[in-house]
Amino acid sequence: MKTHRTIYSLGIAAFLLLVASCGGSSSSDSALQDELQTRTLSGSVPTASSPSASSKVATLASADDCLADTVIATDTEAQTVESEVGLDCGFTMELELGKAYTIGLVSGGAFVATVLFDSGITGFSGTALPVGDGEGVIDLGVITISGTVAIPENEPLEAMDEDGDGIDDLLDDDDDSDDIADADEVDCDLDGIIDDLDLDSTCDDDDDVDMAKVLEVKPRNDPQPEHGNDTVDLDKDIKARTSCVIDQSTVTAETFRVEPDSGEAIACVYDFSGRGTGSIIKCKHDDDPFLADTLYTVILDGVLCDDATPVAVRSWSFMTEDEDSGEGNVEDEIDDENEAEEDSEEESNDDQGEEDDDSDESDDEDDEDDDSNED
Repeated sequence: MKTHRTIYSLGIAAFLLLVASCGGSSSSDSALQDELQTRTLSGSVPTASSPSASSKVATLASADDCLADTVIATDTEAQTVESEVGLDCGFTMELELGKAYTIGLVSGGAFVATVLFDSGITGFSGTALPVGDGEGVIDLGVITISGTVAIPENEPLEAMDEDGDGIDDLLDDDDDSDDIADADEVDCDLDGIIDDLDLDSTCDDDDDVDMAKVLEVKPRNDPQPEHGNDTVDLDKDIKARTSCVIDQSTVTAETFRVEPDSGEAIACVYDFSGRGTGSIIKCKHDDDPFLADTLYTVILDGVLCDDATPVAVRSWSFMTEDEDSGEGNVEDEIDDENEAEEDSEEESNDDQGEEDDDSDESDDEDDEDDDSNED
């Protein structure tokens, strides 16, 4: 299974407020840049008439207009790197090695979209890019815009090999060679930033040593609430990825709750999938969408693994969008497609394995017949 770390999501309000409050910290000092180890990130944004542009911004722009005039990369310390989009709609920027950045597209000072990346963990795409070692330019190619989500033509982790083992970081199970699988890296505050990179993480999961862990969730805790709330689509799935295979009978409306700050809990339809040695628990709520502009808290308490090991009690919160955008939930659609593709690949591999076994059995029978004829 492909594995990699997913860092964090930055919502529309948070992105704009963060840029406004940190505009003076843009990395423009050339002397400082010379001292830093960086890699070049490049790409191009679509024009309004491009088939890869599907957003409200596109309907307001002239056909040949680039849908963004600025690309802004924001790291986990709220430092920003900006690049103006050229007349050909292309951009380049230098990003510091060892940092993780959210890449946002802006036009006329207004938010357009955040770039979504394949994190390598099936079903958990991410909007932050950890910049690792590698050769050449990290080329995103032509970026597709759908609603407020931007999707690169090329996955950037394929251009990185952080530990130099010859396996790109999208496929590498342990891309920093720290003997901890990337899928098992700890993110104890569930904001999507693993503890190795999270300068704001103050929690401690040492008390959970005899329990299975909640490794990752969606929607995530807001990593920078001081810059405004991240916002979530009203129909977005709620997911938790655990370090063990879950006893599905222990996931109920009491043990996996999704509650607004006031009012009744969301009516979940639970769905389960297995990934490696763990599980993904998914709460689908198509018939009971979130309320707009509402704080929700997810509480996981009382869930057990198949071997009766308790899963650590965890909770996380998120804000919903001010109103239904009507643009659909692109992120969930991408995650679902990736899960379906991996399931199909696993079934194909299983079928091939069965065919190989049948072929081996047939060969054995032929050998026995030959031996019998010789006798």
